Amino acid sequence: MLKHSTSIRSLFFLLIFGLILTVAAPAQDAKATVSPAPPLADTRSASSNAAKTQSDSIILVISKNDRTLSFIDPAQIKEIAKIPIPGGPHELAVSADNRFAYLANYYQADEKLGHSISVNDIAARKEIRKIELGALEMLHGIVETGGKLYFTSEQTRTVARYNTLTDSVDWIRGTGQSLTHIPVISSDGKRLYATNMNSDSVTMIDIEGSGQDAAAIRQIPVGGKPEGIAVSPDGKELWVGQNGDGGVSIIDTATLAVKKTFKAGRMPIRLKFTADGKRVVIVDPRTSEVIVYEAATAQELKRISVPGGPVSFAFSPDEKQIAVSLLNIAKAAIVDLESAKVLGTVSTGNVPDGIVWVKALQRN
Repeated sequence: MLKHSTSIRSLFFLLIFGLILTVAAPAQDAKATVSPAPPLADTRSASSNAAKTQSDSIILVISKNDRTLSFIDPAQIKEIAKIPIPGGPHELAVSADNRFAYLANYYQADEKLGHSISVNDIAARKEIRKIELGALEMLHGIVETGGKLYFTSEQTRTVARYNTLTDSVDWIRGTGQSLTHIPVISSDGKRLYATNMNSDSVTMIDIEGSGQDAAAIRQIPVGGKPEGIAVSPDGKELWVGQNGDGGVSIIDTATLAVKKTFKAGRMPIRLKFTADGKRVVIVDPRTSEVIVYEAATAQELKRISVPGGPVSFAFSPDEKQIAVSLLNIAKAAIVDLESAKVLGTVSTGNVPDGIVWVKALQRN
């Protein structure tokens, strides 16, 4: 629990009246079930490619409807554990040491608006506490860096930071935009970018800047219903997927202007750079495809058919494969990026969403 919930609440309401915040009406998560695609059989691939999957890693997948967290062995493509999550999480982040998974609760167990983060011990496979966040409600995207959790609160049109070292919320900024959804942090830790789905914009926030400095919070117009977002490892480009028109906007972070837009598919809902910055991987649940682009030229390299509505994904530790949540068929798949093949699928729970692939630790 937070040690100073009263001070957090006071800080929050002070920001409401002192900054640009406007409290938004409750909004539904925009990731509604999309048109069904032909289902994949539940497989345990025996191909030689499956053997290449890291045996010392583990995949975690959230089921939004079942409110569970699945633990999947990628070597066997098999669910090895499943634990209940009493809240209603959509997204998750993992600590730098891979010990803890942090799940942002969009709803609570009683169906009221979520205002907590579930902390789960990965090795022990259990929830160990909930971080209560008071007036910060409808938590969605969450990212960890340097022992700090940055997350969006859709209800309050804010992004906030929870410091795991001090057990407190020590930073809040308002976006002034509607349905602030997914945050990302630049590799130098100085900037936060977040998509605003109902405002067709991306917010840039100078993390070290003052909340009262207009230059420290900037709005960048993009195409319809932006959701997926990724910042290049060198921090020079921001790629934004637009669910409304199937486009991807590339933003020059020096000028904070869109320098290129291209059609990627029908719903480029999630996208990520590889660690070397050379490729960008996109998943599209409406076309049921994984699409790989060359980052330098924005040229398409390959399309991989992944039936079932791929809605979120995570790279394997060596980035040769990805684990994909399949929204429409309650499964996760492992896709080999080099061979462009689906190695296998495994049942997870209804409406799988947030997914991570991390190095495994020994269980206590």
